Amino acid sequence: MLRRASMVLVLGALAAAAQAERVDITIFENADNANVSGLNLWVDLVDQGSHADFVFHNDSSISSFIRSIYIESTDYSDANLENSRLKNPQPLGVKFVNGGSPPNPAGSIKNFGGAWQGNLLAVKAKSPGTGKDGIDQGEYLVLQFDYNGINFQQLRTALTGDAPQFRIAEHIQGLPGGYSVWGKNGSERIVPLPSAAAMGLAGLGLVGLRRRR
Repeated sequence: MLRRASMVLVLGALAAAAQAERVDITIFENADNANVSGLNLWVDLVDQGSHADFVFHNDSSISSFIRSIYIESTDYSDANLENSRLKNPQPLGVKFVNGGSPPNPAGSIKNFGGAWQGNLLAVKAKSPGTGKDGIDQGEYLVLQFDYNGINFQQLRTALTGDAPQFRIAEHIQGLPGGYSVWGKNGSERIVPLPSAAAMGLAGLGLVGLRRRR
């Protein structure tokens, strides 16, 4: 009984030590009014003791791939995160290298937390395109950052609070129709506006409902 109780305590301690947080990526730039309802992009923030893993996922139900990832350089991220890097070896089917393409996120990100302050780390698919080196559906990529005077709870708050201390940005390409969009951490989301034709049909539907009444 004593041995079993000790094992339970050990397993409980290990479970408590494994901390993670889901950070959803929302669309902030959709200039072509693409249908983004099937996009499911998120970051699994995982505590690894001396460092954190940022695990970038693409669980979308529509064709898409993550072309570039940007981590913002702010007073907070510069002071509290160091030794930023790609985790190697990378997953099968994914090959990223340093440097974003384009060099910085879309300028409209300024409307969601101010002007972009520069890159703490930017990475891009070595050979972009559907089924090539980007993060396609069902694939992932890991970026790593050492803690410098902070812990996981503080990092989680900095990314998920009402006013994030730094931002994550993604360039997503290969959507149906060949469209591309931009995403970031945070709750604001830009969705496609209904077309004039759809609005007209919706109006006719409402008229029909009123007539039936």
